[in-house]
Amino acid sequence: LSRARAKTAAFVAGGTGVTPMLQILLARLSPLASPPRGEGASLTLVCFHSTEEDVLLGPELEAMAAAHPSVRVAVSVARAGPSWGGEKGRPSLALLGRLLPPAQQAPELFVCGPPAFNDAVSA
Repeated sequence: LSRARAKTAAFVAGGTGVTPMLQILLARLSPLASPPRGEGASLTLVCFHSTEEDVLLGPELEAMAAAHPSVRVAVSVARAGPSWGGEKGRPSLALLGRLLPPAQQAPELFVCGPPAFNDAVSA
C-alpha cells in the first residue's frame, strides 16, 4: 500500500472478496500504517452476499468496527430472510450511493469480487 493515502477509503466486496478487503483494512489500522491506526481516516466496507448463510467473517468485521470508530461496515444480502437485520439487495447505484462516502470526499475505492460483480459495481 502506498504511504500517501486518501483520508477516506471505501471497500466494496462481493462474496469471498471480503477476505482481501479485511487484510487491507487491518493494514490500514496497523500501528505501522501512515497515518497510524486509521487516525483521521474514514474507512467504509460494504459487503454483498447472496444469502445470510453466505456471509463471511461477520463476527470479525463487527469486532473491527466496534474497536475502531473510523471503520463503518455494512453487509447486504440479496435473498434475506425476515430475521435479517442488515441491508438488503444486490449492488445498485441507489444502495451504493447510500452506503458509500460521498464523491465530494474523493474516497480511494477498492472493489473485489467475482468478475460480474466487479463489472456491476464499477459501471
